[in-house]
Amino acid sequence: MIQLKPSKVGVLGTITQIDVLILPFDVQAVTCSTYYKLCAEDGKQLAEGNLSLTEEQFANWGTDNSYVSDIVINELGLTKA
Repeated sequence: MIQLKPSKVGVLGTITQIDVLILPFDVQAVTCSTYYKLCAEDGKQLAEGNLSLTEEQFANWGTDNSYVSDIVINELGLTKA
């Protein structure tokens, strides 16, 4: 899990962690999808969802998978702790 600066999510609670998974994709793909779950300090899941990388983001990915999690965090308007 990646630690985040605390962020209130309505009546659900306060998000402090995110887990990002890259979903399987074809070897000829030009984009991919991700799955994320947002959790509270105690690990309780507060929200989940999917985001897709653009073709440009996918092309710039390289070998560092934190690139993908950074995109998801930024798209959700969250900040790493």
